[in-house]
Amino acid sequence: MNDIINIEVFGEKFSFKADLNDKSNRQALDFFLKELDETEIRLRENANNVSKLVKLLLATMNIANDYLEVHEELDTIEKDLKINIDKILLKIEG
Repeated sequence: MNDIINIEVFGEKFSFKADLNDKSNRQALDFFLKELDETEIRLRENANNVSKLVKLLLATMNIANDYLEVHEELDTIEKDLKINIDKILLKIEG
Protein backbone atom coordinates (compact mmCIF):
# COMPACT_ATOMS: atom_id res chain seq x y z
CA MET A 1 0.00 0.00 0.00
CA ASN A 2 1.37 3.43 -0.93
CA ASP A 3 1.28 6.06 1.76
CA ILE A 4 1.85 9.78 1.41
CA ILE A 5 5.12 10.50 3.16
CA ASN A 6 5.79 13.99 4.41
CA ILE A 7 9.35 14.90 5.34
CA GLU A 8 11.07 18.14 6.11
CA VAL A 9 14.53 18.74 4.70
CA PHE A 10 16.34 21.95 5.60
CA GLY A 11 13.08 23.61 6.52
CA GLU A 12 11.30 22.66 3.29
CA LYS A 13 8.46 20.15 3.22
CA PHE A 14 8.30 17.38 0.65
CA SER A 15 5.58 14.82 0.01
CA PHE A 16 5.81 11.63 -1.99
CA LYS A 17 4.24 8.20 -2.24
CA ALA A 18 5.98 5.18 -0.79
CA ASP A 19 5.09 1.90 0.78
CA LEU A 20 6.40 2.25 4.31
CA ASN A 21 5.17 -1.24 5.12
CA ASP A 22 8.09 -2.33 2.93
CA LYS A 23 10.98 -2.55 5.40
CA SER A 24 13.58 -1.51 2.81
CA ASN A 25 11.68 1.68 1.93
CA ARG A 26 11.48 2.69 5.60
CA GLN A 27 15.17 1.87 6.11
CA ALA A 28 16.17 3.89 3.03
CA LEU A 29 14.17 6.91 4.20
CA ASP A 30 15.56 6.67 7.74
CA PHE A 31 19.11 6.25 6.41
CA PHE A 32 18.72 9.29 4.14
CA LEU A 33 17.33 11.50 6.93
CA LYS A 34 20.06 10.32 9.33
CA GLU A 35 22.76 11.17 6.79
CA LEU A 36 21.26 14.64 6.30
CA ASP A 37 21.29 15.19 10.07
CA GLU A 38 24.89 14.00 10.33
CA THR A 39 25.90 16.28 7.47
CA GLU A 40 24.30 19.24 9.25
CA ILE A 41 26.19 18.35 12.43
CA ARG A 42 29.53 18.07 10.57
CA LEU A 43 28.92 21.44 8.94
CA ARG A 44 27.52 23.11 12.04
CA GLU A 45 30.34 25.67 12.33
CA ASN A 46 29.93 26.71 8.70
CA ALA A 47 26.21 25.95 8.37
CA ASN A 48 25.27 29.54 7.59
CA ASN A 49 27.86 29.73 4.82
CA VAL A 50 26.86 26.47 3.13
CA SER A 51 23.81 26.36 0.89
CA LYS A 52 21.06 23.78 1.29
CA LEU A 53 21.94 22.34 -2.10
CA VAL A 54 25.58 21.84 -1.08
CA LYS A 55 24.48 20.13 2.15
CA LEU A 56 22.14 17.86 0.20
CA LEU A 57 24.83 17.04 -2.36
CA LEU A 58 27.36 16.29 0.38
CA ALA A 59 24.91 13.97 2.14
CA THR A 60 24.13 12.25 -1.16
CA MET A 61 27.82 11.84 -1.95
CA ASN A 62 28.39 10.33 1.50
CA ILE A 63 25.61 7.82 0.84
CA ALA A 64 27.09 7.01 -2.57
CA ASN A 65 30.52 6.56 -0.98
CA ASP A 66 29.07 4.15 1.60
CA TYR A 67 27.40 2.20 -1.20
CA LEU A 68 30.62 1.99 -3.22
CA GLU A 69 32.62 0.82 -0.20
CA VAL A 70 30.12 -1.95 0.52
CA HIS A 71 29.99 -2.88 -3.18
CA GLU A 72 33.79 -3.13 -3.29
CA GLU A 73 33.82 -5.27 -0.14
CA LEU A 74 31.23 -7.61 -1.64
CA ASP A 75 33.25 -7.90 -4.87
CA THR A 76 36.32 -8.85 -2.83
CA ILE A 77 34.36 -11.42 -0.84
CA GLU A 78 32.92 -12.88 -4.05
CA LYS A 79 36.38 -13.19 -5.61
CA ASP A 80 37.77 -14.81 -2.46
CA LEU A 81 34.86 -17.26 -2.37
CA LYS A 82 35.40 -18.23 -6.00
CA ILE A 83 39.10 -18.86 -5.33
CA ASN A 84 38.31 -20.96 -2.26
CA ILE A 85 35.63 -22.93 -4.10
CA ASP A 86 38.06 -23.63 -6.94
CA LYS A 87 40.67 -24.86 -4.41
CA ILE A 88 38.13 -27.12 -2.72
CA LEU A 89 37.00 -28.51 -6.09
CA LEU A 90 40.60 -29.24 -7.06
CA LYS A 91 41.11 -31.14 -3.80
CA ILE A 92 37.91 -33.10 -4.29
CA GLU A 93 38.77 -33.94 -7.91
CA GLY A 94 42.45 -34.60 -7.26
